[in-house]
Amino acid sequence: MKTERVAIGIAMVALVVAAASWLRQPPPPPKAPELPADLDQRFSDLRSQVDRLRRDVERAARAPGAPVASAGGEELAALQAELARLKDIIQSTGLEQLADNGQLRFLSQLQDTVAAAEDRRDERGRLVLANRDQHQMDRDRYGARIEQLYRQAQGPRTGGPGGPARTDEAAWRDMEAAFQTLLEEYPDSYATGMVMAERALNSAMEMNTEDVEVYYQALVANERFSSVVTDRGFEAVPALQSFLVRSYIGEGRIPEAQGLIASMEENYGDSLVAERGAQGALVMRPVSSLAQELRGAISGANR
Repeated sequence: MKTERVAIGIAMVALVVAAASWLRQPPPPPKAPELPADLDQRFSDLRSQVDRLRRDVERAARAPGAPVASAGGEELAALQAELARLKDIIQSTGLEQLADNGQLRFLSQLQDTVAAAEDRRDERGRLVLANRDQHQMDRDRYGARIEQLYRQAQGPRTGGPGGPARTDEAAWRDMEAAFQTLLEEYPDSYATGMVMAERALNSAMEMNTEDVEVYYQALVANERFSSVVTDRGFEAVPALQSFLVRSYIGEGRIPEAQGLIASMEENYGDSLVAERGAQGALVMRPVSSLAQELRGAISGANR
């Protein structure tokens, strides 16, 4: 009898020890929720949307008079919504699962792409609106004639729609006469500044530094023209400064180049400058990064 009680006691002690050991063990990790079955397809679709967005924004930047204020707007909204959904998936499933699929880097790139496209769209939209406001201020101040002269002064040298061919001497003379009238009778009108700006930008495309300098000096001599925006949505002065800096570096005119870079940063630090990319498409670049690149070019030229 005594032996049985001892055996029962030992069994109970063993049971208590086993229970205590079980209680001390950490609980099993919760099972990670599974990724949606269509996640890879959603990322693939998203890549296609991003590529299409890039093409749309570049095409809008190249097209004179295009409604760039709304270019890519609906596409951006769709991308933002999908980006938000994918972020919810990440938060619920854990980053390491996506890392195995190689999607994290793309998601980060996507976020940067959407933000950059938004900035470009917003800035181009702001410039287009500024151009319209400048035209309206001219009409309010000078009347309808200023608009008529401006349209007449637009021609093949300014990229104006429907401009006369170079072989049409009569139309060419009419264009030059309209521009001369703007210079003489409306020297402070935005229309005058816009025509000069367009001619300067076209001279830059033709790599004609001397003509660019002439128009640039005329623009900066009039304070009203410091913010002139062309019909294509380009802020003229910083764009011309960028061209002249590159020309001056090539010609060894380093002090002049450095002075223009300082002026760009001081007066147009928040602006975007349109430049030709590697494949010929226009790219809107922040003055801050552009100035840094130009200083690097000067350092390279001095070596």
